[in-house]
Amino acid sequence: MSAHVERLCGTVALIAAFVACRDSSTELEGRPAARTPTFATAGDASGGSGSQYHFNAQGDFAIANWSANGESGFTLGSVRVNRGGPAGDPQTSLYYLIEQCDATFNCKVTVGFGQIPNEDFSVTAKSGQLNTNTAGNPNFATYGTIPPGQVTVSWQENGLLQQRSEGTFEESANSGAFRYHSTGLSTSGSADGSGTVVGVSFASTFYAQIGSTSNLTIVISH
Repeated sequence: MSAHVERLCGTVALIAAFVACRDSSTELEGRPAARTPTFATAGDASGGSGSQYHFNAQGDFAIANWSANGESGFTLGSVRVNRGGPAGDPQTSLYYLIEQCDATFNCKVTVGFGQIPNEDFSVTAKSGQLNTNTAGNPNFATYGTIPPGQVTVSWQENGLLQQRSEGTFEESANSGAFRYHSTGLSTSGSADGSGTVVGVSFASTFYAQIGSTSNLTIVISH
């Protein structure tokens, strides 16, 4: 791995999620949790069976990962939004994953992904704003226990870290039933984030970034 950090690995640790970060010289594999969670049956709001969603990202992006503890359990969440699409046809892609677990590691998983209106996501030099409603969006699919709805997230770059990443990121949940895979190049700065994703609110993040991508390929399998 070069002197420039090629991939920041191990930042996100989702319960029952395999997270791997790879570049041309290294590979890390996630280890299984000490106790395997059981998952609620996921509802399908897409109207279809298992398939893949592809998106070619090029331009602005933002990521926020958060966790929250409650009296009866904990919540882990991730939201990612990217500019891209074919040449001459700019598009915006949104993905989120929410795991809600009780104290005995029984977890309910919700996943949403698809295209949203371009005007629902904006990035300036040091901040980003996402404000979209996935309910009724024919280009958006939702699986799990939480129905589609409002997604509002704000990012503010904090100056703590500048990063150039080139390689592969992979995240999966629900025993591999949902898999997020991306390959390509991104440059970004660390950020603070807060917001609400389909009714699940977070006041802070343990990992957030805003920046830009170049020839990043995103594949979501379910």
